[in-house]
Amino acid sequence: VRSNSHSGESSIFDGILQPGEKIDFCICNPPFYSSKEAFQAENARKVRGLAKGGLNKIRPIEEVTTTAKQQQHEQIMKRENSRTTSNNFGGTDSELWCQGGEVAFVSKIISESKQYAHQCLWFSSLISRHANLKKMEKLLLDMKKGRKEKQRVLRAIKRIRMGAGHKSSTILLWSFWNKSERMEWSRIRGW
Repeated sequence: VRSNSHSGESSIFDGILQPGEKIDFCICNPPFYSSKEAFQAENARKVRGLAKGGLNKIRPIEEVTTTAKQQQHEQIMKRENSRTTSNNFGGTDSELWCQGGEVAFVSKIISESKQYAHQCLWFSSLISRHANLKKMEKLLLDMKKGRKEKQRVLRAIKRIRMGAGHKSSTILLWSFWNKSERMEWSRIRGW
């Protein structure tokens, strides 16, 4: 297994895939937010939700004196305020947001994947919101219709749903290779 990363903004795949190189899959965890402010607002919302859940688990409010209630509330608010800028739901700037957010970033991957279709068996990306999944699938289906001569045709679109608690997301996969070509690819590659 070899992992490549890229820091360029003009193209996602340039400099990653070398001419003639073949890779089995490309997976992306895209930036979900369209701005730092959008990330911070969502992070603060999540932290408030965690603080509310924590308050209920400390002990029933009836058992706490007024002074203790005030102290407990102040401690929770202090923790909440310190967490709203934490990396509890974080990463580096480029991992968290980009102009246009998840839709723009994954759209760019889909668009560029056509140029590298002969070099990669499966392209994939994590999609955090169901509404975005529909947009990305539509983009793939439109790409399937509007291909140019000598371009590989999009042959497969698949989903892998994931979830934990109240959070669910999907890995969207697409390939320009039909089933028999994918089987031959795996035979040649030895897996």
